[in-house]
Amino acid sequence: MIKFFTQTIPGIKYFSFWVLLLGIGLYFFGYFKILDYSEGWKYDWNYDWFYDFLTTLGSVFMSSAVFMGIVKSYQFTGIFKEELRKVVYAEDHLEKRNDLEIIWEKITLQLCKQKFQKISTPLQKIIKEYYLPIDHDYYYKDYKIETIIEYDTANEGYIKITEETVYKLITDDVDCVDLKFSSVIPFPSDDLGKTTYQLEQLTVNDVDVKYSIENELKVKRTKTNLNISFNAKIDCKSTKKDYIVTRKDTKIYNLAENPYRSHSAVWLYENLELNLTYPKEMEFEWLNVGALGKWKVEPSVNGYGKKLKARYTGLLFKNQGFLLIYK
Repeated sequence: MIKFFTQTIPGIKYFSFWVLLLGIGLYFFGYFKILDYSEGWKYDWNYDWFYDFLTTLGSVFMSSAVFMGIVKSYQFTGIFKEELRKVVYAEDHLEKRNDLEIIWEKITLQLCKQKFQKISTPLQKIIKEYYLPIDHDYYYKDYKIETIIEYDTANEGYIKITEETVYKLITDDVDCVDLKFSSVIPFPSDDLGKTTYQLEQLTVNDVDVKYSIENELKVKRTKTNLNISFNAKIDCKSTKKDYIVTRKDTKIYNLAENPYRSHSAVWLYENLELNLTYPKEMEFEWLNVGALGKWKVEPSVNGYGKKLKARYTGLLFKNQGFLLIYK
């Protein structure tokens, strides 16, 4: 309605200006008693109350005009600030900024101070290092582990683990894919080389890369442990941003020295699934390790042994996962 009047009646949008002009005119007429000196009026005009009324009314109008101007100014300033905020925090504007990490740090620090002022700085640091994926340009999706546990008939007290790991690596870096895994397997003093590890297969998008980078696999035996590490970069000539990685390996180790099976996220995971097949004589205790949501765990038994299917749907952060303890 206001918009209609300001667009259809000339001068309405300058209302405060006209009020100020009217106030000045009334005050001028009243203060200088213009009518007493106007031609055609008698000099015995003596209505001082009328001039007082004009000066008072003029003062009121001028004060009102100034007040309206100030209010309008603050209103305009508020609207301007609000519009500026919309521009500053608009998605297309933020995408072009190269100081988002600094902005995030300042905002997060202030947010932490509102609730946890004394520990705000270390709290912000932990969130940034462990939960905010700004130092890596990749994450793992649909991480699936198929594990078969069997007793090693050649060595009493030892088990054989056959495992296939399949996952999708999502990355914005189209030049290379970073592949890495590690494991530490303790063994008894009388092991005599019984504890072993063998990488059977490694493929990226169904292309076998095991032999081209097998030098990156390090298997080192100490007095007490078998240390396994693998870290390689696979050059990519395509513009794909997701890679399906498949790894198959075999481990033989002493059950008493390794009474558990665990997996912790090395970085950000979206969905994790374990399908475990193991002998009927074995029992496990399932433990959630740090995951914020709930695991769906489904044990079952068939003619060949026991099975355990566990699935986590959602995001897992670094060092979160599961732990199985042999009973």
